[in-house]
Amino acid sequence: MRSIKKNHRGSIQTIVPIALTIVLVFAMAYVGAYINGTIHVELTDTMPTNTKSGSMDSTYWHNATSNESRNVTLTCNANQLSGTTTNFYILANGSFPIYYNLTVNGVAVNTTSQLTASNGYNWTLTALIAASAVAAGDRYLNYSWDVNSSESQITIRVYGTYYVDSDFRTSYQNVTFNTMGNISENFDSGLDIVQVVIIITILAAAIGAIFLFTKYR
Repeated sequence: MRSIKKNHRGSIQTIVPIALTIVLVFAMAYVGAYINGTIHVELTDTMPTNTKSGSMDSTYWHNATSNESRNVTLTCNANQLSGTTTNFYILANGSFPIYYNLTVNGVAVNTTSQLTASNGYNWTLTALIAASAVAAGDRYLNYSWDVNSSESQITIRVYGTYYVDSDFRTSYQNVTFNTMGNISENFDSGLDIVQVVIIITILAAAIGAIFLFTKYR
């Protein structure tokens, strides 16, 4: 009977260190993976270079026009163009006032507004986006207009310089942390690495206490 009890105690004493070792190994592996993954994500940044290789600069004139349209296919998103230089300019180029209607990308932005003789109006891209006629991600600009007089002049300009995929580079930073607490600070994560370490320490201490209890019982 004593031999069986002794063997049983010996088995427990063998199992406890093994369990402790397994817990510590997996815990350390998990913490290490978390730290490395967090640092990699937070310190790897994609930044634009100093040059912008994408550009678009087109101008279209419509003189003595009364009812026309112009569709411009963009090589970038609309919000990457210059909001002020990209515009639709209409001029009353005669001796009498004119009335005009303007629709941009299917949205009526102007209805029968009057322009006095020799005066014009400039519809900038910024104004068209604010009026919800052009969406930031649109890849086209479609202008349709009608004027009550052929004594008009329309100037459409599409301009912008912008980044393309090849203009971006990935930068890496090397940061040395002095304490475990520094690693867990200022990172966007729902898991605090310090709390993980505390939990692992408590578990290890509990298992160690069980080991000592069974050994000297």
